[in-house]
Amino acid sequence: MTNTTTALLNLMMEDMNDAPAVFRPTKYWKTASKHILEDIKTAGIENFQSHKSASKYYVPSYSENLSGQEMNCFSLIEENFVQFALSNDIDPSRAAHCKTLYQYFIKGFLEGHIKGYMHYNTFLAADTSKAPHLSNISQSSIGNPHELFTFHGKKYSRVFLNYLRALAFLKKHVSDTDTIKTILEIGGGYGTLGEIMLQSNHDCFYINIDIPPLSYVSTYYLQQVFGQDAIADYSTTRDMEIIDIDILKEKYRGAVLCPWQLPRIKGNFDLFANFISFQEMEPAIVENYASYLNRIISKYMLLRNSSTGKPSSSSSNNKPCVDTPVVRQHYLDFFEPFSLIAADSKIFGDQHQGLDSEVLILGR
Repeated sequence: MTNTTTALLNLMMEDMNDAPAVFRPTKYWKTASKHILEDIKTAGIENFQSHKSASKYYVPSYSENLSGQEMNCFSLIEENFVQFALSNDIDPSRAAHCKTLYQYFIKGFLEGHIKGYMHYNTFLAADTSKAPHLSNISQSSIGNPHELFTFHGKKYSRVFLNYLRALAFLKKHVSDTDTIKTILEIGGGYGTLGEIMLQSNHDCFYINIDIPPLSYVSTYYLQQVFGQDAIADYSTTRDMEIIDIDILKEKYRGAVLCPWQLPRIKGNFDLFANFISFQEMEPAIVENYASYLNRIISKYMLLRNSSTGKPSSSSSNNKPCVDTPVVRQHYLDFFEPFSLIAADSKIFGDQHQGLDSEVLILGR
């Protein structure tokens, strides 16, 4: 990392130490932040999507995370497939065909291609022609991602398709999505929603609020995609007593802020989004965020989180956990000015290994 980028990251981390506790990482992210920071410093921000901490905390993938020994088992099966078939008097042409089917389904499953393509087709089937226009959106390869599929000439990751499916769900249930011009997200990972919305509409303005070092990662990514002058970084807004959205929009297409700056935001947003990160906080932290968001979100909320919450410390088996899970009712209670418009976990969310990842649309 250059001295300039190191300075920005260090500034964020130092200021976080002095921020109120409600804006600092809670139990789950204290550990996660430490691992992410170590990887950035040792492996470089240029390769952040291939960091071990990224795949564990904020860059989900479709592929099965198997060990080398486990993958060797599948390789041995593939190598001996035809020989086994011939020894059981199966016609050679049929044996070759069976091997092709094995390669397609087993390797496609292990490498994540099959599920990725299913989610891609779900997005295509659900998407409509109204704004935001998503059909020609393609993901950047910045950050050296280890999983990026190409479908019909455009590139997609799991997190990219998660957002596209949720946005298609929003368009399905909300009639005036063409009026969504300002978007605020908390916990936006490396800035995927910003990449999508700023590609789809040049009139959009996007802000991501996140704890460092992820706020640093998303700053890097969005500035690489759209240009350094297009995205305001933390050093630009740090000393602003009032962060006026209308003024920022005159010069920038987006910005990345840190959580303790939220109380200083002036203006209104058409859409608020949170994907996964609220479930990784404690209820009091989410309630504090809600007290500010209820004031500045004028139209809709798009949330994707577990309806039953992350595992608590009493049931985590040494996995990353929370003290008290945030569940669906918390969102409905904390965002009291909003009403539930639609919810789904089977098609636009995800059900996997007992986790019910649910997409909610709330409207003021």
